[in-house]
Amino acid sequence: MDSRYAKILLITVAQDRKKNVLLTAFAIVDNENMESWEFFLMNLRMYVVRDDNTCIISDIRKGIIAAIKRPGVP
Repeated sequence: MDSRYAKILLITVAQDRKKNVLLTAFAIVDNENMESWEFFLMNLRMYVVRDDNTCIISDIRKGIIAAIKRPGVP
């Protein structure tokens, strides 16, 4: 793979009552790891989703799980 294009796209989507899928946030990061997911989830919580009743469905990457479990991450 050409290193010029070696970036990772993190996205969140939501589904409304009519089952439409909506892009809610995205970030382009260098690596998919705990730090990038922590950055993404903290900003998602701060600026997009402020409700505690939020469901997270992921592909079970170690970085997202570590970021969710980290103390102090909203």
